[in-house]
Amino acid sequence: MRDVCMSVGLMVTDAGPKDLEFNSRFGDPETQVVLPVFDGDIVDVFLAACNGGLEAFDTQGDCNSSSGATVCVVIASGGYPDDYSTGKEILGLSDLDVLPGVVVFHAGTKRSKGSLVTAAEAA
Repeated sequence: MRDVCMSVGLMVTDAGPKDLEFNSRFGDPETQVVLPVFDGDIVDVFLAACNGGLEAFDTQGDCNSSSGATVCVVIASGGYPDDYSTGKEILGLSDLDVLPGVVVFHAGTKRSKGSLVTAAEAA
C-alpha cells in the first residue's frame, strides 16, 4: 500500500466542529505542514509526477518524513472568506516561539503601529 497525504478541513463553530473537506491536494495549509517534515527533494517528486515516473519512488526511502503526523491550525478573521474583518490585532504568536517543532506561517496579515493585524490579502 502506498503512503498517502490526506488533509481534513474542520471548522470550529458554536455548534461544534464541522467537516469542510477531505482532500489530498497541496494547497497552502497542507504544504505548510508536509514540507517541513519531508526528508527528500520535493522537486524530484514533482518532476517525476509530471513525467509519469512517480512509481519509481520508494515511499519508505526517497519520500520519508521525520514525523508520522503534523497539524495545521488556520485562524481566519470573522466573516472569512466573504467580507471579513481587517485591522484586528493578532496576539500570542510570540508564546509559540518556545514550543519545539512549532512553525508559524501567516497570510492576510500586516504590521501596523508595531502590531500584527488582520489585513486584506495581497492583490
